[in-house]
Amino acid sequence: ELCMDEIDRCHPRFICILGGRYGWVPSPRTITAEFLDSVLSGSSPAGTLTTEERTALKQIYSLIQNGGCYRLKEKPPTTNEVKVYYEQGELAVAVLQRAGLAEANKSITAAEIHHGALEKLQEAAFRFFYFREDKVTNSIPEPAAKNYREPAGSHAAQLLEQIKDRIRNPNTRGKVMTAPGQEAEVPLQWRDYSCQWDTATNRITDLRKFGDQVFTDLLNSVKAQ
Repeated sequence: ELCMDEIDRCHPRFICILGGRYGWVPSPRTITAEFLDSVLSGSSPAGTLTTEERTALKQIYSLIQNGGCYRLKEKPPTTNEVKVYYEQGELAVAVLQRAGLAEANKSITAAEIHHGALEKLQEAAFRFFYFREDKVTNSIPEPAAKNYREPAGSHAAQLLEQIKDRIRNPNTRGKVMTAPGQEAEVPLQWRDYSCQWDTATNRITDLRKFGDQVFTDLLNSVKAQ
């Protein structure tokens, strides 16, 4: 909620910088009782669950009596319990994705993109999207690569490409301010930015041009407003 509040405070500007990570997918806060009961019974697209999968779902969700839904339990107080809680959450998310629950496919990053831009395309605003060049992301060697890209062919990698494809699609249009009191509906503004992987320091470098571009885009938005 804090992240969403900060995004709202930055309105009418939203900057999205995406590399090769889709980000952490949290366990959905609530799930309808009908849906989760079908998952637990093995009658959902997820199929028959393992004992470990059933235990994870039952450990982190509690049924709200007369509410028709299951609610995610609060994080436990101790460090060891929190570790187990998140491990069970990752397993639960994988099961819910397999079962076809849309809410289980949205990472924190994706949720912020939807909240800050994709769900508000009819509001006049400035939306800037910057994607690291794939060739740079793909050139990062192991073991550092796990911090910069999702495993090839993984579900997370597919979800990342889906959201990038939607942003790049010229049919995805949003209202922008073009001058004081003037608006236009245009395709989203996105750019691929170049950089380099420095093997000596194990980090991404050569970001000056990218930074200058962000500054220019922001300055132009101020002039338009």
